[in-house]
Amino acid sequence: MMRRLPLDLAAIFMFVGALFHIACLFGGADWLIFAGAPTEFAESYRQGNIEPVIWTLAIALMLAIWGLYALSGNGRIRRLPLLKTALGLIAFLMLARGLIGLYMLVATDWPWHSAMGKFHAAASVMIFGVGMFYTIGLVQNFRRNSQPVFK
Repeated sequence: MMRRLPLDLAAIFMFVGALFHIACLFGGADWLIFAGAPTEFAESYRQGNIEPVIWTLAIALMLAIWGLYALSGNGRIRRLPLLKTALGLIAFLMLARGLIGLYMLVATDWPWHSAMGKFHAAASVMIFGVGMFYTIGLVQNFRRNSQPVFK
């Protein structure tokens, strides 16, 4: 049971992240800015352009697919194509994004005391943590004969 926990948590975080991105579209330009979108992106959304909607939905879709890969790695859904490769790539990207975000917060003049700065600090820690969930789950589930522990 505990072997399933890291990838289950990763899946939950991915699905919540996907829903958060969709919620940003309903929340408007201010939500997009709070979530880290460039001001020009949010202004484009405010003006009714479709590109910010497409990009935001694409990110939400990507996060949902990554959540499905976490579930597949645990055997909760059918085995998805290139499962080990995908889980390894997702783990790497999440760890890198988390570390880069934390580096930016520490090594630059990031507005730590603003709501956006606090959000990015928390998001970077969470993203790094999710990368760790993927890494631990990948190692646990694919340790024996390149087969997942759970089918």
